[in-house]
Amino acid sequence: MEKYEHGGRVYDETGATENFIDFSANINPLGFPDSVRLALQKNFAGIVNYPDPDAVELKSAICNRYDVRPENLVLLNGAAEFFYLYANT
Repeated sequence: MEKYEHGGRVYDETGATENFIDFSANINPLGFPDSVRLALQKNFAGIVNYPDPDAVELKSAICNRYDVRPENLVLLNGAAEFFYLYANT
């Protein structure tokens, strides 16, 4: 039986395996998009700050784009937070 481990191993031969796509970490097989690189360069000075814990601007942008009310929107820090909150609700 083959042993499976968490992915995201980009620093050794495990990460060089080409017979699968690794969805266990934020790895883009297409590389870093130029649009993201440009956005980071333009906003580099703001990267030193912690994100707004209430995500006011992000919530506003999502609500405006998709025509949803803020009370119907929940922003989370990944699936682990979702499962934790779901199980405790």
